[in-house]
Amino acid sequence: MAIFVARDYGSGFIKNIFTVHSKKEDYVISKTAVGVFSGICMIGTYFLGAVIAGGIMGKSFDVNVGGLILCLLSKMSMMIVFCSIYLAVAVFFKEKLWATILVTMLMGMMFYPVAIFANLESTALTFFMSLLGSVMLGAVFFFVSRLFLKKRDLA
Repeated sequence: MAIFVARDYGSGFIKNIFTVHSKKEDYVISKTAVGVFSGICMIGTYFLGAVIAGGIMGKSFDVNVGGLILCLLSKMSMMIVFCSIYLAVAVFFKEKLWATILVTMLMGMMFYPVAIFANLESTALTFFMSLLGSVMLGAVFFFVSRLFLKKRDLA
């Protein structure tokens, strides 16, 4: 997320897009959507790799399948809030990639306990709480990103 936004500022793409297409919401939505989709793919790939590696190593797969699926869905839903936070930070720091990466790493460490909420004992309530919290906080950071884009100079 940080690299994409910093590159948009550094190349002048962000100035061009807002000159031609003035809706800053569309920029925030598209960047967040790409980030969420990428995060979901990352979680799926990590899970698939763990299953394949476990199979090769001969590990046991004694697990509550329902809890596992709800855990994966909960973690995937959390991508909404994490990508929204990272986008807000990236838009705030603009082309300062180093600052964006540093702050998002620190924020990732601060919010890491939230991701632990979804575990292999997850229930439907865990998933719905993760989804609701992610959508609510994602909306907050959507408006924060949009506010940064409206109030700050695009250069």
